[in-house]
Amino acid sequence: MKSEDKNDRAYHYIRNEIIQGKLKPLDTVDQTLIAKQLECSRLPVRQALLRLSLEGLVTYVSNKGAKVTPLSMEDLVEIYSARISLESMLAKVGARKCELGQILELKRLLDAIKVAVEKQDSVQFLQLDERFHDVLYRASGYLYICSLTDQLRQRALRYLHVYASSRDHLQSSLDEHTQIVEAIQAKKYELVGELIKAHIEKGMEVLAKEISNTDHLREAE
Repeated sequence: MKSEDKNDRAYHYIRNEIIQGKLKPLDTVDQTLIAKQLECSRLPVRQALLRLSLEGLVTYVSNKGAKVTPLSMEDLVEIYSARISLESMLAKVGARKCELGQILELKRLLDAIKVAVEKQDSVQFLQLDERFHDVLYRASGYLYICSLTDQLRQRALRYLHVYASSRDHLQSSLDEHTQIVEAIQAKKYELVGELIKAHIEKGMEVLAKEISNTDHLREAE
């Protein structure tokens, strides 16, 4: 296997472990263990950690190596505030421009999301959720702004996995997606934008409480 392939494999492996919460905030990344799991030397693991440090997912601590960066209230507010502004606009315009095929695709995705919620499959739920939003937003024709929301989505993945870890949150999100599809079908385009705004704001509020509780526990240790 080429060194670039080994580097990419190590990068994606560690990144997924962090995003999905298997490596938790402040956990030390065991380079030797990961190298053994991936059957490679420690060099690709070190290269992967450098890339992840640039993304803010790991932080190097003196004499302790790389640790998973804690979830941050400042990071949450920055990401979600930008999402609210961009995605509510894209949703409103996208809803107005949605053609029949796109509406049918949204309904198909909604049915699939329902199955994922019933199975409590948060990974599948998030994949379908991303596709749902992508179909709606790209209907707007504003592809550059869609690319910006894609980048924000990648930054938000850790937070989204935390949110989707609760069955109640999954069910609530399903209900909100159902309302969005109903508003599109009813041609209530302003409402679609408002529903997306409320959907993201609710997620931010839940996550802010989660981060605050985690911070208090950390201070008590």
